[in-house]
Amino acid sequence: MENEQNRITEEVKFDVLTEVCSFINSEMPQEEQLYSIVEAANKVIGVRDSSIIMLDEHTRQLQFYIVTGEKSQELKAMTMQAGEGIAGWVVAHGIPLVAPDVTKEPRYNPHISHILDFETQSILCVPIRSREKVIGSFEVVNRLDGRPFNESDIPLLNAFAALIGIVLDNSKNRRAIEQSNLELENLVLTKTNQLETANKNLVVKTQRLALTTKMISFINSNRKISDIFSGVAKELQKLLPLDYVTVALLRDLKDIVLLELIPTSQTSLSEGLDIPLDEPVLKYVIQYKRPIFHNRPRWYRCFLEDGRFLEQRLNTMLCTPIIATENVLGTLNLGSIEKHQYPKETVDIITFIGKQLGVALERDQLRNRLEEVNQELNEKTFELRKSIITMGDANLKLFDMQQQLREKDKRMKNLLAQVQKKNEELHDTLEELTQTQTQLVQSEKMASLGQLVAGIAHELNTPAGAIKAASEIIPDYIEKAFLAYEALLEAGLDIEHRKICQQLLQVMIESAKKRERKSTVSIREQSKLLEQRLKDHNIAYSRFISKDLARCYLEEHVDLVLQLFQHYDWQRVMDFLNNYSRVLVSARDNQISIETISKIVRALKSYSYLDQAQERTVDLNEDLENTLTILHSQIPENIRIVQNFGELPKVTCLGSELNQVWTHIIQNALQALDETGGTITIETSADTRAVSVKISDNGPGIPEDIRDKIFDPFFTTKRGKTSGLGLSIAQQVIHKHNGTITLESTPGKTTFEILLPKEGMRLKTPQRKTSRIIEEIETADIESDHET
Repeated sequence: MENEQNRITEEVKFDVLTEVCSFINSEMPQEEQLYSIVEAANKVIGVRDSSIIMLDEHTRQLQFYIVTGEKSQELKAMTMQAGEGIAGWVVAHGIPLVAPDVTKEPRYNPHISHILDFETQSILCVPIRSREKVIGSFEVVNRLDGRPFNESDIPLLNAFAALIGIVLDNSKNRRAIEQSNLELENLVLTKTNQLETANKNLVVKTQRLALTTKMISFINSNRKISDIFSGVAKELQKLLPLDYVTVALLRDLKDIVLLELIPTSQTSLSEGLDIPLDEPVLKYVIQYKRPIFHNRPRWYRCFLEDGRFLEQRLNTMLCTPIIATENVLGTLNLGSIEKHQYPKETVDIITFIGKQLGVALERDQLRNRLEEVNQELNEKTFELRKSIITMGDANLKLFDMQQQLREKDKRMKNLLAQVQKKNEELHDTLEELTQTQTQLVQSEKMASLGQLVAGIAHELNTPAGAIKAASEIIPDYIEKAFLAYEALLEAGLDIEHRKICQQLLQVMIESAKKRERKSTVSIREQSKLLEQRLKDHNIAYSRFISKDLARCYLEEHVDLVLQLFQHYDWQRVMDFLNNYSRVLVSARDNQISIETISKIVRALKSYSYLDQAQERTVDLNEDLENTLTILHSQIPENIRIVQNFGELPKVTCLGSELNQVWTHIIQNALQALDETGGTITIETSADTRAVSVKISDNGPGIPEDIRDKIFDPFFTTKRGKTSGLGLSIAQQVIHKHNGTITLESTPGKTTFEILLPKEGMRLKTPQRKTSRIIEEIETADIESDHET
């Protein structure tokens, strides 16, 4: 009968375990699964009070996670230290523990039972593992039938603990999979957006390259130069918006021939218009061999309309030189009635086309000269034939003529070689553009330096003036103090009273060294208190004496002064103290002024990195503070600077160039708050990869329609106050350091964030700069040769 009862019990246990296993891998929430397992274990083992106790990895405390029984709510709010009690011992050692009688178990801690007023008789506790690591324990208390737990109960409770570990592992794996899927979706979306942007840029560049290739092919064809000019003008109209295109060909240093290409009309002069070279734009471009681009309203006289000069106010104009070798042959002039901002790549293409037109124009001139040579050759051949018929010396004259032909052919080959050389020289076009850009950057730096020097001079003049004023009055006060002391000696100053005078002088000396200069309000408040004390001692002129004592820092030593008043005239005593006090205060003002000058000089030296290597390891927080010191004179009183500096590693960089970046961005923020005032906030921080510098202001913000243009060279909304190169230079410096600069702007907050790699900059080996257009054309030519 007992065997039959045991068999039935084992079947019940098996059925319960099977039922629990059926929902472990279901979508049921984790907490419901754990409660179901605990209830099943309570049913099979025959207990009511049980708990799942988990170990917190951070606090190293044991927490009651799932609790059943009458004291479940009170018990769930409690915690235990790691290793405390039977549950803590099981978690620490990873070994099951059975306590048939807890009163005989030394590892049992009755503290919680006493608090809950719960009688604990027998405990069975087994570890809960996750991936071979103990993460908690499963504990059951007091069988319902009163029997104690024994070793035979451990396997069953271990089985339930294993199921709990599986549920916890499944939940952790499910969360990890969901997080991985989310990260994968975000990565796919990001890459898709990047690919779309790259495709758009590639389409634009491909269109520009196609138009440029078509224009170069047209220029290098055997068409007449007038047809080449007209064809290039039509292609340029596809490349960018324009209403007028003309070519000005230099005839001599005073005259030009102006050809109208767009618009074309029946009344236009086909041979051009001879005009004097008095247009300032044309004179500048021809003289300095540099292009000019303007997109502001201005009157121009370098365009034609119906065979006459155009007297119209254009909003956009680009004039680039037509150059062959080192000689300027003319200018290519583009104009538009409406205002446009031509991209830098487009301006580079127009400049390149201008040089190609110079080669074509020179080639046309060589072709005309060659035709003249051929004409001369034909005439001489006719004369030779005539001479052969006339003189009969055909063989000799024919030989001479052949020799001349060989020389002519040699000259023609030389001319063709010169043309080839001209084409090769076009590869250096971008180097000239880079040099021009460098000169503009240097000009901007010099302008910024001028502003900084003016501000520093103002900052230095203030303490220098204070030193001069104090130095001039110190000798007078020393003489007056000496005469006042002589007067006291003449009045019979004894040894005891001399010691009192020395003690008062020592108090004033220590106060001048360690205490700040008193404000007028502080002196007024202290003098009121001193005045009453002096009146109590019947001191005349107590109001004036109290103010002098407050200025001399003697408000706490009035008793010593009163002793002197009892034996000597108060006027002599106060003359002595006042004059010595003025000497000490003037000396302290000199020291403060000298420290101010030293601080400015140190900041200026650190700002410019004088006598130091160009590339070095710097503290960005210190550089930002030095920059604020240098710009102190430019910061109005209605603008407040807030510094939130975090701990930063030192970064290898070009310190002086990064200081230019901080200067430009802070000056932009000052200009944004110039009229309204406000707050500029500078924040620094660092993570595992990069160092971040954020410079924010609470100004009106940057309009959305110009945010994409603020890093463009010469772009500015404050004409006449700035050149528009500051942010462009800042962006170039940050890119040079392999970093990034981004902008976020809304009304009330504008933030520039600069990210620099923690490992510092990695300077690249200088390489020969070549136009991207030329490289692509050469690549296309090589591929074409391979196909051929």
